[in-house]
Amino acid sequence: MKSIIEISADTSDLKDHFDLLSCYLVSATSLHALACDGLAGRSGGVGSVTPEFWNKHFVTAFYLLRHSLELAVKALIKETCGTDTHGHDIKALWESVPDHQNIIRDQISRAFTVLAKYNVLKDAQLFRYHADKGGVKLKSMPSLTNDDFDAISTASWAVRQLVLERIHIKKGLPVP
Repeated sequence: MKSIIEISADTSDLKDHFDLLSCYLVSATSLHALACDGLAGRSGGVGSVTPEFWNKHFVTAFYLLRHSLELAVKALIKETCGTDTHGHDIKALWESVPDHQNIIRDQISRAFTVLAKYNVLKDAQLFRYHADKGGVKLKSMPSLTNDDFDAISTASWAVRQLVLERIHIKKGLPVP
């Protein structure tokens, strides 16, 4: 295997929630795509999609997507209200920015439905660790589906776009 180039762990370019959410979102999207397509791209080869592969890789991608949505909502709050927020209850955070709730209502509603299905609307412990604080384990949860990933991903990208538009408006730039 070829060595990769030396990559600095310097995070000085990550200034805020927007920068970090973009990193999480791109990483989650890339991991999901790699896992779906198989790392080797051949049946039976390294990276072939199996139930074990789902458990080991898609759970991580799902966590990254969930966290990117949380950070996207926090970035929107920061750009809208000028304050940093804390906590992990995405729905409560989202409801604190009423100006944007009707813009992407369907995307957010689908994402919240998926997060509620896995009991991670208020907290992401289950997909961060092997079990949540109450002892519920991943194997006790419904199987992850592509529709679940699509719902969370679509909502994350949509909120990210709202943040980007808000940044452009504040700076007097054309809205993308």
